[in-house]
Amino acid sequence: QRQAARRHGRQQERDDEAADAKEARQAREAREDEEDAREDEEAALGAAPAPAKGPAKAPALTPTNANATDYDPQQEYSYDAAGAGGGGAGGGAGGSGGLMDLLKSMMAANVDTRTELHAPRPVLSAGNQQLLHRLAQPPSKDGEKTMGYFRFPHLRGNKVVFVSEGNIWVASSNGGPAARVSASYSYEALPKLSDDGAEVAFLAQSVDGYEVFVVPIAGGVARRVSYGSQAVKLEGWTKDGNVLIVTSFFSPTGLPQLATVNVKTSSMTVLPFDRAVGGTQDQAGCYVFFPMRQSSATKRYEGGEQSRLWRWCAGDPEAHELTPEAWSKRGAWNPMTSPAFPGKIFFLSDYSGVVNLWSMDLDGGGKAQLTHQCGMDIMEASIDGVHVVFRMGGTLHKFALDAGSGAMDADGDGVGALPITLISEFRDSAPQKLRFPMQELREVALSEDGMYAALLVRGQIYFTPLLEQLGHRIEKVTKYDGAVRYRHVQFVRSEHPEDNLKLIAMSDATGEYEYVMLERVTAGGGLGGMWNESQITAGNAIRGVMSYSTVSPDSQSLVFDDTYGRISVLNLSTTAVNTFAFKTEATEEAPEAGAGGAGGMFGFGAGGAGAGAGAGDGSSSTMAGGGGGLKGTGGGGGKSARARD
Repeated sequence: QRQAARRHGRQQERDDEAADAKEARQAREAREDEEDAREDEEAALGAAPAPAKGPAKAPALTPTNANATDYDPQQEYSYDAAGAGGGGAGGGAGGSGGLMDLLKSMMAANVDTRTELHAPRPVLSAGNQQLLHRLAQPPSKDGEKTMGYFRFPHLRGNKVVFVSEGNIWVASSNGGPAARVSASYSYEALPKLSDDGAEVAFLAQSVDGYEVFVVPIAGGVARRVSYGSQAVKLEGWTKDGNVLIVTSFFSPTGLPQLATVNVKTSSMTVLPFDRAVGGTQDQAGCYVFFPMRQSSATKRYEGGEQSRLWRWCAGDPEAHELTPEAWSKRGAWNPMTSPAFPGKIFFLSDYSGVVNLWSMDLDGGGKAQLTHQCGMDIMEASIDGVHVVFRMGGTLHKFALDAGSGAMDADGDGVGALPITLISEFRDSAPQKLRFPMQELREVALSEDGMYAALLVRGQIYFTPLLEQLGHRIEKVTKYDGAVRYRHVQFVRSEHPEDNLKLIAMSDATGEYEYVMLERVTAGGGLGGMWNESQITAGNAIRGVMSYSTVSPDSQSLVFDDTYGRISVLNLSTTAVNTFAFKTEATEEAPEAGAGGAGGMFGFGAGGAGAGAGAGDGSSSTMAGGGGGLKGTGGGGGKSARARD
């Protein structure tokens, strides 16, 4: 009896719940009918005078600035809502007429008239365009006139020696083809021609460190002339035919000192200076040197390691300072002399802010600036007679001095670049296999699922799967072969399971860094295919890679900062990064006959109201209200207004 009572109680509770649910459903349906009736009345009062013909055209996404041609993340964008909200279709005919309207409306509803938005194509700077054009051209039969980075020039008579590709070269002082004097695979530097121009001394790496070698300028076997010298610099030749070097061999504390090396006996003699990091012997046989040189690469340095020029002659109790701090807090170095000006000392100084060539008398008076470069520093210089050769950047330049005053010759041609041509295979510029590529790896980015990785090696981006089942192939994503450098690569997750993974990185293709999107697309815009690059920011506001960025967890936005301290949010959906966000997916619900007009593309236009009754063979059809906008914000009339969109 107790069990029967419990069963009866449970049955009674279920009946009560069912009754309550029925009453609630009836009340809800009554409220919905009232709302539908009110909406029908409002829609009928505000319906357009003419029905829409077919689905409405999608509004265009246009910048408010009519002159803008490139996408700018800080540009204000507006949406053209004109014609976005379509009017409701007229009443459908009954019987067979209603069926035809149903088929037509279904076909029209499946046509996607929206426009997919894409970011502007990347634009290469003029310098990068020239570089890519040159790389695409076959080698010239006249020789390579643009390749080669020339350093450490030294001038004697009509010959100039310099370093390029890690070897010593000799060329005419007027330019032209250059010949390779040394061909070892060790690092060679600081070539110095003898006074007669017959031999060249240089430093080369050996098993004992850097040592001095001498080779005939006309060609021959290089001869080693120092052993265990611990040479750190080669400064030139002395008047008695010895080689002047900077070495730490004689200092118990490892300080650099000037010493001479006898090229015949290999003996070394230290000069009576406690410390010297560079110097030369002038035409009178005295030594001009500088004890210190800043160890940093700071521009316009004025600290305690600043270089000062001193001069010492045999018999002097002390050296005399030529460039005291009273003249300038900035330094002076690289002293040079010429037989054409026995009473002058030439040197380099950043007195004016940029390193230029200067001259002064033997006692330090009469200082005068000879060159007036205002951009790049003069790195090295050499003088012989009235001619001066110096390096600026990777190019050698030449000019002449007035034989009387020692100033720049006003009647000459001024400063001009030496048109030197290297006769070389340029083995360092040819494509080479990286023996240890992981040593060149700078960045690694992982996809969200951990199945793929993007690698940044030598400024280029590579893509590889991490699972054995997906293969072992490493793809090169970027295509500019070193002419364009990339940084800060990261993945962007696609919203569609069939879509490819996409990458975002910084590229200097425009001359400054901008963010680009990399994805696989075919010629027809489908999936797969080669990697394609699209620029998604503009404005050259990121300089020197000074930017941090991250993609939002939903992959819809990129937040980044620029050199000017501004933080920007870039909507990746409107730049077609998530391409599938623009595609219309099929729905299982078939639209009713006489469907209303479509709403605005982004939901700003209201859907048209459905109205009218079908008439035919005793049958009728209810008109569907216009669908809302794509984002679901547009209103529609009729009982079918609550569509999925």
